[in-house]
Amino acid sequence: MSPEQVRQIIEIAIHEGLGFPWWSYIVAFLLSMVGAYVGSYVKRKAEDRATQENFDKLREQLRKTTQDTEEIKVALSRKSWLTQQQWAIREQHYMSLLSHLMKLKLSLEDRSLYYMELESEHDETLSKSEHFQKLAHVGHESYQAIRELIGPASVFLSNKAIESLEQLVRDHWGVAEFSACTAEYVSESLKLVEAAQGAVLSEAKNELSHSPQDT
Repeated sequence: MSPEQVRQIIEIAIHEGLGFPWWSYIVAFLLSMVGAYVGSYVKRKAEDRATQENFDKLREQLRKTTQDTEEIKVALSRKSWLTQQQWAIREQHYMSLLSHLMKLKLSLEDRSLYYMELESEHDETLSKSEHFQKLAHVGHESYQAIRELIGPASVFLSNKAIESLEQLVRDHWGVAEFSACTAEYVSESLKLVEAAQGAVLSEAKNELSHSPQDT
């Protein structure tokens, strides 16, 4: 019941005096108050329920977002770990290849010193000395290690680097079998090793200059 309606009822009651049916308007007023209260209560309950539902939805969304965030963190952490492991394995293979290539190169260079004198390349007794044989043994072991590393290294090495290593292995056999003398074998093998070493070293410098975080 609005204020205007109340004012009109009071004016009528004053005009009619005792004959005015007070009780009906009192009942109507009370009923309107009760109705207004019930309506307000129902509206408030509906709003509270809607708010609770919205809160539950937000809480569920937050829980799902948090779960997704944690899963992403775990995935990124796992990826980072795998990247670091792959980088470490790559570094290890580069270092192993370069180490054995250098050992093979040095053993060939040291053996080539035996043939610095004129016509000494035809002196077969030079290759039979104890020190020469030790150098040859070191070179052979490094050569075998390089052969074994080509397979695993082919996972990350370029085709050019792999081809240079395979050429070293392939042509080394021919040089060893068909060289006219030991001096020729040493000289030709040294060229093959230097070519392979240059290709691998160039890639290693480029690859290992970046940290795993840069990849």
